[in-house]
Amino acid sequence: MSSAAENAILAYLMKQNRPYSAVDVFNNLHKEHGKTAIQKGLDVLVVVGKIREKLYGKQKVYAVSQEAFDDPELESNVKQLDSQVAQLTTELNEATKSLRDSEAQLASLVSTLSTVEAKEILAKVSEETNKLEEKLQKYAGYTFVNWKD
Repeated sequence: MSSAAENAILAYLMKQNRPYSAVDVFNNLHKEHGKTAIQKGLDVLVVVGKIREKLYGKQKVYAVSQEAFDDPELESNVKQLDSQVAQLTTELNEATKSLRDSEAQLASLVSTLSTVEAKEILAKVSEETNKLEEKLQKYAGYTFVNWKD
């Protein structure tokens, strides 16, 4: 690279690391260089291989070549993060399962009667049973006739 425009373009594209059209680069460099110089600088950088050009219809879009960002340490960091994500996902799934089990147990405990409620129901049923037994004792000496016979 020889021109200041090429240096500015490459520095800008590497800093932003996203695609831009020639007009966007021109505007984002605050018109320090002319449009023609920007276009020529982009063309030279494409030929040299520092940036890539992609054609969308009639418009060309330029992005820095990702080989400039290749870093072996980055790949090991990504692998380490991937394994960490897998481990955390497993822990999350286990915690979610445990939560569901706890919620199911809580729901079953909430739906069952408490000791106080059970004693109240037992008292009511016992009282009703006693009344029915007294009624049965009243009718013990009677003979019942079936009208259908």
